[in-house]
Amino acid sequence: MIRAGNVSIIASDHSAGFFKSSSGLSGDTDNQITWSARRGIEMERRGFLKVVGGIFGGLLTIDLAGILVRYLWPSSSGSVVTGEVKVLDKGETLNVWEAKHFNFMGKAAIIVRTPSGYHAYGAICTHLGCIVSAELTEDNLIICPCHIGLYDPETGEVVAGPPPKPLPVIKIEERDDGVYAVGWEDVEYMRSLSMYA
Repeated sequence: MIRAGNVSIIASDHSAGFFKSSSGLSGDTDNQITWSARRGIEMERRGFLKVVGGIFGGLLTIDLAGILVRYLWPSSSGSVVTGEVKVLDKGETLNVWEAKHFNFMGKAAIIVRTPSGYHAYGAICTHLGCIVSAELTEDNLIICPCHIGLYDPETGEVVAGPPPKPLPVIKIEERDDGVYAVGWEDVEYMRSLSMYA
């Protein structure tokens, strides 16, 4: 007999023990959990886990099938490459060496003000697709925080780190009512980058 608090575990010949109250109450059947009852609880757990696992497995299969379908049969011939977005309202400005994220034609983008004026780029790093930071480095460079890729804010060219190609340039127009992003400078280059396609 093994004693744990007010409960004693008594082993039988078949290694199927039962719990018995040691408080002196009679009526062992009221206080027993037999092997078959415990086995029934385990079977209920197994059944539940099978259902939950089946649901998650089904959702994963549907998600992967959707990704495969979108890859093999894209819904359009390419991403949107025309249009314009108002990035800064009339009277709104950025300080020199200040940057701001915005959304351009469904893609993350960044506008930076340098001593030569405003420059805008796609904000998706050409290394592995992370979003570059809107906080410039101490050396006034655009940085991708994932793998410390550095870009020149005047040109979008890679300065250091693992990015293989420069950020795609977005054309900017300063108008009386604000600053606008009006299109990709090189549409074919932008489309050649897998994270922008």
